[in-house]
Amino acid sequence: MRKHLEFKGDRWEGGEIHEYKGNRDVIKHVLFGERNGLDFEVRVFEVKVGGATSLERHEHQHAVLVLEGEGSALVGNEVYDVRPFDGIWVPPNTPHQFVANKGKDLKILCVVNVRRDRPKKLSDDELKSLLSNPRIANIIRVS
Repeated sequence: MRKHLEFKGDRWEGGEIHEYKGNRDVIKHVLFGERNGLDFEVRVFEVKVGGATSLERHEHQHAVLVLEGEGSALVGNEVYDVRPFDGIWVPPNTPHQFVANKGKDLKILCVVNVRRDRPKKLSDDELKSLLSNPRIANIIRVS
């Protein structure tokens, strides 16, 4: 079991790379987690310029730290401009999305429980409510 993951150019040697929900604009790296005997997972998401994570909500909460780049984070009805070392807490059942919309790739560190519920898409009413706010409508990516 690895205790040290060395960063080699564009990935962590010994980490796992996963496809992110069929989204080619996002790469998911799992650095530490259940395979290390942990109850939590440490993940890094790389969001390419113009790309975004899924617009979703779920029962579990998570904490995010911006490592590189700039972008926007939707958390509930709030939009935050984010840059390196900004922290974001996503409460349970809160719509959220991270968007690389500032001309740079966005790299975020995300800590979440290993055992968690599956993400849920927003209902039509939830999406309509978000899109009624012009600032949110200009930021989010709906697939």
